[in-house]
Amino acid sequence: GGVDEGFEAFFTAYWQGGRGAVVMLNANRAMPLAHELIRSIAREYNWPDYLEPERVLAKVDPAVYQKYAGLYELDDGFKITLTTEEGRLWAQGQGQSRFELLPESEIKYFSNNGIGHRFELGEDRGVAALIIEQGGRTMRAKRVR
Repeated sequence: GGVDEGFEAFFTAYWQGGRGAVVMLNANRAMPLAHELIRSIAREYNWPDYLEPERVLAKVDPAVYQKYAGLYELDDGFKITLTTEEGRLWAQGQGQSRFELLPESEIKYFSNNGIGHRFELGEDRGVAALIIEQGGRTMRAKRVR
């Protein structure tokens, strides 16, 4: 992938079989759309690595979201803010667009922002913690406020 002012691109390919795709968009913050297009291609050509699993929304009392609201920080200093609004839970990374966290349970969430995040909320040694899974990476953030 690549990002430059006014332009974003994403490339994927399979070493065996000569399959691949390139999505190029002349827009800022367009990566969610690029990932959606790649997933559409993956569905059409049955590429297993980009197919999203079917998820079912859980019914969670919106009061639960209040205990998760706050500012979280990853080890590298990147900050993520969780907020509640009209009974919904939202996440926003610093310098990024806000997106909704959709519940699979009271502690497990996912996003439909096209990036394929999965989130788990809980505690780490008595401090509120946020675990983020994205692209095979697991990142941990602690609430700082």
